[in-house]
Amino acid sequence: MKKIYGFMSMLVMFITILSMTVHAAEIIPVYLNGSAITFAQNDAQPQIIDQRTYVPIRATCDALGLTIDWDSKTEVLTLHREGYEITHKMRSTIVTVNGAQKLFDTPSINRNNRILMPIRMLAESIGATVEWVNNTRSVHITSAEAKEKDNANTSTAAGNASVTEFTLDKKSVPSGTEITLTAVASKDAAKVKFSDYSSKETFEEVSTYSEDGDKRTFTAKHVFKNKDKEDAVINILASAAGNDGNYATAVDKTKTVYLIVQPAASEDEDTKKEEDTDSSYISKHTVSAKVNSKSVEKDEKVTVTVVTDDDVKKVKLTTDFSTDNTIISDYDENDDDEREFSEKIKMTKTGSRKIYVTLYVDGEYEEDKQTLSVKVGTSDDDDDDDDDDDDDVSIEDVELENDIVYKKQDAKVTVKTNKACDYIVIKNENDKQIKKVSFPDTTKSGTKTWIATFEVTHTDKQTYKVYAYGSDDDDYDTQSFKITGKSWSSDEVDVLNVVQKSSTITEGETAKFTVICTGATTYVTILRGSRELYTSDTNTKKSTSTKSFQVSFTIDDIDDTFTAKASNEDGDSAKFDFKITGESYEAVSIKSVEADGTTFYDDDDIKLDVVTSISAEKVWVENERGEKLSKTYKTPDDEDDDEFTWNISFSASDDKVGTRTFTVVAQDKNDNEDSYDFKLKIKES
Repeated sequence: MKKIYGFMSMLVMFITILSMTVHAAEIIPVYLNGSAITFAQNDAQPQIIDQRTYVPIRATCDALGLTIDWDSKTEVLTLHREGYEITHKMRSTIVTVNGAQKLFDTPSINRNNRILMPIRMLAESIGATVEWVNNTRSVHITSAEAKEKDNANTSTAAGNASVTEFTLDKKSVPSGTEITLTAVASKDAAKVKFSDYSSKETFEEVSTYSEDGDKRTFTAKHVFKNKDKEDAVINILASAAGNDGNYATAVDKTKTVYLIVQPAASEDEDTKKEEDTDSSYISKHTVSAKVNSKSVEKDEKVTVTVVTDDDVKKVKLTTDFSTDNTIISDYDENDDDEREFSEKIKMTKTGSRKIYVTLYVDGEYEEDKQTLSVKVGTSDDDDDDDDDDDDDVSIEDVELENDIVYKKQDAKVTVKTNKACDYIVIKNENDKQIKKVSFPDTTKSGTKTWIATFEVTHTDKQTYKVYAYGSDDDDYDTQSFKITGKSWSSDEVDVLNVVQKSSTITEGETAKFTVICTGATTYVTILRGSRELYTSDTNTKKSTSTKSFQVSFTIDDIDDTFTAKASNEDGDSAKFDFKITGESYEAVSIKSVEADGTTFYDDDDIKLDVVTSISAEKVWVENERGEKLSKTYKTPDDEDDDEFTWNISFSASDDKVGTRTFTVVAQDKNDNEDSYDFKLKIKES
């Protein structure tokens, strides 16, 4: 009886395993125009992955009449057929058909060294339709040619694509205003054109879209102008084209919307005088606008430097003390397509003066302008503060850890300001505050360093602005920076971000980080150059979102670039470079002491130039008994690379004359000290 029971148990287990195996290896039949596509038995088969049917491309392309070109270096697949050129980068969700991008909800994959594509991605790129028949668990493809044969009046060819909805974000605007045009089209639309219904002039043509069911939404932006004296009424036509590029013209397949464009200003814009204003406006085209000095004497010149994007053709400078206009049309262009305009302005009146910056964009000057402030005095003015520049907030530098950041991950920006800054704010393109930092990370030699982190929510390039504010919110400086958001897939091995767990790290300490990776990652390695510093434990559990790996390693050089490498068991890997937020520590040391003489009277004010390492935070002078003869100096007078220079004075008025030994003491933040002895001859006064 026991033997029978054992045999039956094994039989049940075998049947269970067999049924599981059969289910895992289920082959999905694929039909083209009613005929089955044959797939080699020893090759990859059509299969269900994440509720989507994937097919091996070789046999499927042969059946669809597509030839294949594969670039293994770039992993770009190019398919050809009469009337079609299709390109696709592996593991992405985008297919480009005859230059027009099509977006799908699932990417291609590489499984067991075979390229598998979602059946819809492949078939719909050539105008075919795909149907899933659940009761037979099969896929049926109907080509565009077969559909035309079945119904001569129905075709997915171009000319039949239609626009079903067309809207504008504004209906009446001043000349020079940017308008957002949105058209909802049928699923067979490859691109949409926005044009003037009367003159047929094309305003914008767009081939990128978002897809929702059987609808595709196309969006474009355009600046509309009116140089007449009366309102212009524009009838805008939205039309759609299919894959061969022919736009539909039938009334029932197009939509029109009216836009009222108000006239432009009639006077000469280059000579128009700006009204006095304290506007805090900053153009979206401005990267930065600064003067080289915020405090000058009367009749001195300040240099105004304006950095913009490449939409700006010229810059106009006006002031609150002169009727003159300065037009700057010459500029230098950098590698980021940013333009730098620069000009000198003579400050001819005293007081708190204003310089106005107006940008020339799209054939006319913007209506608003940015205001720069300059204090203008005279040499006879009483001034209790020798450094007026420190009274005004100034941004010295803005540095991004990475200018390409994955969506839903944190961007990190380091901002350096002068000591007048009380807090900083980060704003997005819509001028919405997304981060405020109230306390600096470090303060050193009159420079405050602020670190701001914020989540990136977009997948395109966007412009952000950092504002540095003083005690008065009217006293601020601003500078812009750009971040490109990037999408990611949990099926691909990648490092999304590296988050430093401790706020600051000193060389020689152990650093702790969280490495955020995609769900396909199984382990992480930290590299410094080619040397491995740390390898995490292996995590083979599959995840549809992200995985976090906790890593730690010793920091030898704070200024080095480190690399987080994500890997899986198949040998796939991706790298992410990152820097450490911390301090490069040098043992406190006194490098030289130089007096302004060798012999002094006991009531003389003796002056020293003391050179120390930059780790020194306090310096003073002692006599032979260790008694302080000077005050404790906490701020160096000069900084040069890795050295501080301190101008120190003291008096040897302790009733001892002759050749004396004095000691300079330097101390760091941890109370570590270095000392330097020197001799002077002291005479009685």
